[in-house]
Amino acid sequence: MTYEELDDALMEILKDKVDERVNAEKQQITVTYISNIMKNLKFTVEQAMDALNIPKSKRSIYAGLVGKQTR
Repeated sequence: MTYEELDDALMEILKDKVDERVNAEKQQITVTYISNIMKNLKFTVEQAMDALNIPKSKRSIYAGLVGKQTR
């Protein structure tokens, strides 16, 4: 393996790790937004996700995370 190939491989690993962390942060922020809307506006989790235009394909994930946060 050349230094260039090694550098490319390490950069790809680093990029993947950064992407994972950014996605986890975005997810946690969204869960906080959902929880705040539920608390402050007395919305259900579905109503809060409607207000945030969360795609239907991701709603079960967020509903589960909100449930874990409120336990």
